[in-house]
Amino acid sequence: MPRFKITYILIPLIAMAAACSGQIDRYSEFRSLPEKGWAYGDSISFNAMANVAGATDMRIAVRHNDSFLYRNLWVEVCYRDSSGIQRTDSVNIELADPLGRWKGTGIGSSYQCEARVPHPVSVADSSVVKVRHIMRLDTVRGIEKIGLTIE
Repeated sequence: MPRFKITYILIPLIAMAAACSGQIDRYSEFRSLPEKGWAYGDSISFNAMANVAGATDMRIAVRHNDSFLYRNLWVEVCYRDSSGIQRTDSVNIELADPLGRWKGTGIGSSYQCEARVPHPVSVADSSVVKVRHIMRLDTVRGIEKIGLTIE
């Protein structure tokens, strides 16, 4: 009988360990944007409070809907690197193919795409990462959320 109970305890533990992936997000967060649109001068701030020193992969994710009228979204990412120097990168997030079909994943009229900051990044611990759009518009409509992942 005790062997039977041990089996019921070990099987779920083994299943949970097998479900874990080898890649760990050190920081990941999404911010909602106003329904009226994302104004040109409005930066979205992320407080990377997790242990992100030495991380090399930073990704910007975008959740958008059908009211976004363009194929790409250009954003500017500002952060302080591990040596204390302020860095600014431009990231092109391709949301649709040349024929206008939405890329990414989603349900209904909401889609999510992401793009990597084009070179390895080393972000300082507890650094603030700011993201703003750099489109040639005062206000971009159709963007629901912006996300930041540092691995």
